[in-house]
Amino acid sequence: MLAVMACFTACSSDDPTITLLTNDASGAPVTQIDLGPNKDSKGSIVFESSDEWEAKATLSDGSVCDWLTVSPAQGKAGKVSVSFKANSSNMTGDPRTATLTLYGAGKALQNLHVTQAKMDFIELDKTEYSISAEGGDVDILFTGSFPANGRVGAAYSTSLTGWAQLGWLPTTRGLQHGGLRVKVDANQFLHERQAQLQL
Repeated sequence: MLAVMACFTACSSDDPTITLLTNDASGAPVTQIDLGPNKDSKGSIVFESSDEWEAKATLSDGSVCDWLTVSPAQGKAGKVSVSFKANSSNMTGDPRTATLTLYGAGKALQNLHVTQAKMDFIELDKTEYSISAEGGDVDILFTGSFPANGRVGAAYSTSLTGWAQLGWLPTTRGLQHGGLRVKVDANQFLHERQAQLQL
């Protein structure tokens, strides 16, 4: 007598599910959320969970993301709206991304990516410079996140015209050091000269 045993494996109806309800323009579920570069930039998603759920934001190395707050971060089954905001302005020089993982009944079921745009900014090493009457070069140094074309604009008061010339020191894209060299002519007058520059 030959005994035949058949084994079947199927998904149980009790398996947890999380269904994304926020769609993009094409009608597909949103898996990429873009935030502005400023602190408190916000976004949100809506999903439906069959079980208790939890949301965790992590970086590419698996560590907890410290620049993104998720609220609420856990809850019960049902239709859920979760919002998130940037805890700080992105002054890293590049866009930064966190992975938002949605867990249902302890299982990772959905992954979304939240990207915060970079902020263009300039921080001056000094805000006041002085030079002797003989003139010479003044290097105005700064750190910043430069635009994609690598250029920074400068505006100056009309009082600078005629006795100083401006020239850019090398800069590159991203969070870098740069500078502006001001060549100051000798002062033949008895009074000091002043001017203002704005980057």
